[in-house]
Amino acid sequence: TTLPRGDATTLAFDSHNRRMALFDSGELITVGAGQLARGRPSGDRTRLKSLSIREPGGATFDLRGTLFMLDSANRSVVRIPDDSRRWPSRISLSTLGKTKLRGVAHNASDGLLYVLSPGEDRLYGMDRFGRLRKSYRLGSIPLVNPVAMTFAPSADTTDDPAKLNLYIADAGNGST
Repeated sequence: TTLPRGDATTLAFDSHNRRMALFDSGELITVGAGQLARGRPSGDRTRLKSLSIREPGGATFDLRGTLFMLDSANRSVVRIPDDSRRWPSRISLSTLGKTKLRGVAHNASDGLLYVLSPGEDRLYGMDRFGRLRKSYRLGSIPLVNPVAMTFAPSADTTDDPAKLNLYIADAGNGST
């Protein structure tokens, strides 16, 4: 399946609504799981220019279908509720170091949003209000240019299938 063109760092799957989503030039493109069987699904487009997302740096969904999009330039995460009666909001990340942030992932196991600070070799875990809850040093992991991340079941077949691991896509050396 070939998805509509968009910013690959914002590709995310919404398990609540069974859809893929990505951001492109001020629009959110969503493709329902049923459309993925088509060779070139067109997807639905929703204009988001009013949110002033200057530099998309990643996207993720929580289990309720809320979209979280990292705006690296504004050092914030834009929260876009699944419920059209609720307004989007911003979560400030101004307290998370000084270097550029990349990637955002929701961990269903602990309910936190995680963002990477590659320049500081840090992974930050925050709650839905932007309060720092966890911080990890990543210096021992040879990341060159991390561009996206996601939580998914462990690759170890002996692990409990409910156990989630963090996977980081690194464009610098072509590894994940």
